[in-house]
Amino acid sequence: MSKENLAILIVLLTEIFIGTATGVQRTILSVSSKKSLGEIGFLLPIVSFGFFKATFDLMAGFYANKRGRKSSLILGTLVYLFGSILLTVLPEPFNFLAGNMFIGAGEGLVFATSAIAIRDILGLERSSLSFGYIESACYFGYSIGAFIGGIIYNFVGFTASLFFIVISSVAGLIAALNSHETLKYTEAERQKYSMNMEKGKTIKMLLKNPSTLAALIAAHMTKVADTVVWGIVPLYMVRRKMEVYQAGFAQSILLVVWSATMPFWSLLSDRVGRRVI
Repeated sequence: MSKENLAILIVLLTEIFIGTATGVQRTILSVSSKKSLGEIGFLLPIVSFGFFKATFDLMAGFYANKRGRKSSLILGTLVYLFGSILLTVLPEPFNFLAGNMFIGAGEGLVFATSAIAIRDILGLERSSLSFGYIESACYFGYSIGAFIGGIIYNFVGFTASLFFIVISSVAGLIAALNSHETLKYTEAERQKYSMNMEKGKTIKMLLKNPSTLAALIAAHMTKVADTVVWGIVPLYMVRRKMEVYQAGFAQSILLVVWSATMPFWSLLSDRVGRRVI
């Protein structure tokens, strides 16, 4: 195996472990937090997770360019691990609220850095495929965590499912520590293209361009739908007298289909264009 392929494999493995940890929450979070946060408040940890993930998604690009991809990946897994520990040691509902701030921040760093690292290796012409790989890996991890988390919650207990999140986070950190620095692969592109645009100009360019703005809106609507599935479906199924592990199975079906199809759509996007897709 070439060192480039090995570097990609380690990054994807890091993502799968971190995704598995988050996947557990996709099954148990709404069912567990409703008891302490109420009918509407149980969504707050998900909102907390999303807000901090989005914020650190954005910051990851700037940090990875300045400190390197490996450093950013390790930092993300460390922050995530800290959040998963808070989930296990703090009393409810503070564990869900505080834990998911750090879990969201850590996942944002890990997933954004993973996309950057793989794109470093695959290059500009396969940038969509790079994104497809990281989405596929993270949702494959989500599907594993959702399924296993539901089983553990049902047959071993709530505390055991939280410990599984910590174990998976530790595995993600170990993988990140063995990752390779990929910044060197972009040197040729840096010399060929202007890659030193200021932060403010980058954001303004994205928001003013109709194509990128449309893509951002479409992506946000997709994530809104995904969040509804995360927050509502497990609770709905439990109220319909189904078991938590069955809710986890339902989640895992959606997530594994997402994972399996993302590389296909992203590869097609690189070949036929973004607008068609």
